Amino acid sequence: ELLPFLAGHKVEEAVVFPATGYVEMLLATARDWSGEDGIEIRNLDIFRPLVLDLGKTIETLVRLSPDDRVIELFSRPRLSDSDWALHARCTYRTLAQPPEPEARAETAKAATVGADALYRLTRANGLEYGEVFRRVEQTLVMGDRSAQSRLLPTAVHLDTDFSLDPTLADAGFHGLFALVA
Repeated sequence: ELLPFLAGHKVEEAVVFPATGYVEMLLATARDWSGEDGIEIRNLDIFRPLVLDLGKTIETLVRLSPDDRVIELFSRPRLSDSDWALHARCTYRTLAQPPEPEARAETAKAATVGADALYRLTRANGLEYGEVFRRVEQTLVMGDRSAQSRLLPTAVHLDTDFSLDPTLADAGFHGLFALVA
């Protein structure tokens, strides 16, 4: 209810918290703790999905260990005495300087997959994306193992201050479905 756009991220028929939402929470925690903007999330393990059921409220706990730079994300039903369920764990490091941009792949011989075709592929694989998450304009497929997507700017203003926009980051992975076509 606090973040209604999450209803547009479904696996099968269940609304599932996006993996990029975990990354955003972990990144924000590391930035808040360290006071640094240049943070790299490393060794990310996602142990279980966080299913968001309508009418059921959950609470989350993010735990940071400054000694070994490990961050863990837990949840449980709100106001319960249930055990905390571990969803994700990572390590992080601060960066001395921003990484250099990578060279772009050669796109002259790429096959183009449009947004409609791409999102038909995601639906066929059990993933349904609502309007806010449908950010791929087109994907260029360059061989069997490489795809490059052009992403659209957000159509809806997310009234939240994210370290990393989870809809944009999530859409960065959507083009991979063009490789399974």
